[in-house]
Order: sequence, then C-alpha cells, then structure tokens
Amino acid sequence: MVVTAGRLETETDLHVHRLVERNRFDGKRVVLFNTFNSQFKAEYIEIFKAKVMERGARSFEHRFVRRGRMTQQISPSEMVGVIDSQWFIEHTALRLDTS
Repeated sequence: MVVTAGRLETETDLHVHRLVERNRFDGKRVVLFNTFNSQFKAEYIEIFKAKVMERGARSFEHRFVRRGRMTQQISPSEMVGVIDSQWFIEHTALRLDTS
C-alpha cells in the first residue's frame, strides 16, 4: 500500500493521519511517498510510522523524490522516470537475487 502525503506536520487536521486512524494495515507493506514540497521532518515520519505499525503493518518504508520548488520542479514524467529507475530496479534485483 502506498500512502502519499503533502504534509505530516500535525496529527489532527490531516487526511493522511485520519486514513491511518480509520483503517487497519494487517500484513501490509506500507510505503509513504512524498516529494518534499512541504514540511517533512524526521520526527513527523517516525510518528506516522509508529501509527502505521500499531495498526498491523508488516513493514513501513519512506520513499521520496526531491521534485524541487515551483520554478525549478522536474516534470511529472521525469519524476516517474526517477521512481522507475531507482525503485523498481532495486525491487527487481532483490527478487532476482538467488543467493
């Protein structure tokens, strides 16, 4: 399951926190994805991870692409290219490793 979030600053007013509070993630591998266009401090990610794990997730991973600010952003297709080249190649290599 992939969760995307614009911000994780507070626990009370964000839909992503409500998603976690209202659902179970039993046995799921949860990936938090963001582009760092907003506040994403390490402590916010750790709080979010703890909540996800408490709700039964098998694992939690934070993945990101530094997309940049408004005047210097990479395009959506460039962002997808980064995701494809970095994430799926890693995943495929892990699946193909027979050692």
